[in-house]
Amino acid sequence: MSSTANNLLGSVDQRTQLAGHNRMELLIFHLGPRMQPFAINVFKVRGVVHCPALSEVPNSAPNILGITDVRGEAIPVVNLGGAVGMSGGSIGENPEGKLMILTEYNQRTQAFVVDAVDRIVNMSWGDIKPPPANINAHYLTATCNVKDKLVGLLDVERVLAEINPDIPEEMSRGVAAETSAWRDANKEDARPVYIVDDSAVARRQLTTCLESMGFEVVEFKNGQEVIDKFERMIAKGDAITEHVRLLVSDLEMPEVDGYTLTKAMKGRAETKGLPVILHSSLSGGFNRPLVKQVGADDFVSKFDPDELAQTIMKHAPV
Repeated sequence: MSSTANNLLGSVDQRTQLAGHNRMELLIFHLGPRMQPFAINVFKVRGVVHCPALSEVPNSAPNILGITDVRGEAIPVVNLGGAVGMSGGSIGENPEGKLMILTEYNQRTQAFVVDAVDRIVNMSWGDIKPPPANINAHYLTATCNVKDKLVGLLDVERVLAEINPDIPEEMSRGVAAETSAWRDANKEDARPVYIVDDSAVARRQLTTCLESMGFEVVEFKNGQEVIDKFERMIAKGDAITEHVRLLVSDLEMPEVDGYTLTKAMKGRAETKGLPVILHSSLSGGFNRPLVKQVGADDFVSKFDPDELAQTIMKHAPV
């Protein structure tokens, strides 16, 4: 499976085209003794390899199995099953030889040891649904059906936030002072900022940053919720830009992704004037051409509160 996965991972151009049409590819893998299926977006996967012998990290966080060297870079290796509250299956204390998924999230690289890697599937975001309300979905952002099996899309941002609680979520002192002066100069504008993200952790981070800048924040969990809200406002005769100051949107979301949401907004007279900032744990390099193509005003990688605040000040109309 590892060679097949890595061959498929090489097709960045094809994957970029999928992202621009509300489609993506998921890497399906299994965790725990019952081999439950989970998935992450292939865009965030750098490779699938067998876990080598690891170097121990003294006083490391729970479920950090150690570190390994990948092309000169020290990579933390995580027992993913343990991190999401499962037994971790047969991984145990010695993961050597097990499969690990090399990933890039929030401008950081890490590896997740899993019990098995299954396949890569091409999906429409329209077929990805929020987790059912009647299940414990603490670590899920969405679900989908693959060959009649329910697959959970992991909230990796939550996993990483719990493993690395010391990652800064507040602005530096200098940027905080800059935003304070900006807020004082623009305090007469009470329009809220809309944020949309399927991760509860990401919504909390965004809300904390924006509220510290003096904004009222309205939260949504996916692009379809935003579209529905704007449709209701337009039907009432509301001018969108008179009621909303700016939209900050994730890229990967069930039902309607951030690219498709932005493209729909920028293609309609009633919403094209609203500034849109795309905010994603996907690295920015190959996103920027698509950001420009769909008409977004800017792109910010997660999660850098200083860069986010400065980008907000740049684009929030005054």
